[in-house]
Amino acid sequence: MTQLEEGERIGVGDLRPEVLAFAALMEQQLRANDHKPGWKNSDPYEFVGPISNKKTKIWNELLPFAFGKPEALRTDRVRKHAADVANYAMMIVDACGGLKNND
Repeated sequence: MTQLEEGERIGVGDLRPEVLAFAALMEQQLRANDHKPGWKNSDPYEFVGPISNKKTKIWNELLPFAFGKPEALRTDRVRKHAADVANYAMMIVDACGGLKNND
């Protein structure tokens, strides 16, 4: 993949399959939490703690690798927590105005 020129836009069709798959996980987690208030009017600092919490959960889920037991890995939990971290990061950027359309 080539580097984008400044101002060049990326379309959905330009995304790597892994990025699309992960974005779908992120959306799945967002929809699972639709019953909660949104993040649009939140202070970005509100999401720093949850990122740290989810990071610890990922770390704990990866421990089987450290002990040579990868078969004990609970991939479903790693996927969920990783998508949550990405969503909190997205919410921080959005709350800071970093996802506004630059048209």
